Amino acid sequence: NFRCPATNEQYYINNTGGATITYNGCTVNLVAFAAVVPGETYHFKLAVGDAWDSGFDSGVFFEAFSFRSSGITTGLAGTAPVKPGLLREADAITVVFPGESSADELRVLNATGTEVMRQRVDGERIRLHTGSLAPGVYIVQALGAMPMVPLRFVQE
Repeated sequence: NFRCPATNEQYYINNTGGATITYNGCTVNLVAFAAVVPGETYHFKLAVGDAWDSGFDSGVFFEAFSFRSSGITTGLAGTAPVKPGLLREADAITVVFPGESSADELRVLNATGTEVMRQRVDGERIRLHTGSLAPGVYIVQALGAMPMVPLRFVQE
């Protein structure tokens, strides 16, 4: 009988003798987030291993409608959005607007879509101090008259 050493035990729920499912165990609900660009194609890959016994009893279950957008949009339909530039520094990012665009405010959202920072726009280059942000993936969204492509950055 081959046994794997236990890793990530905090995610495992022992179900030996359980009455609701026939699997020996399951994981807690796992949640993942990713910043994406509208219109781009993405792939999701998941690997499952079963090394406990000779029974073929592994399964993967996804919550219905759980692959979804958090509602971040450019704000205006039917108009081609412009893309500002993003310059990365150690403790800040600078958003550079193209000449034909205009924005009133910038907001920074974390991977769950929660706003963590907002700043008024007062020129073509806006510097956002990111030193206080927790590590993770963030989206910069420009709010204003012209639709703009949200920008993604990773805070390490």
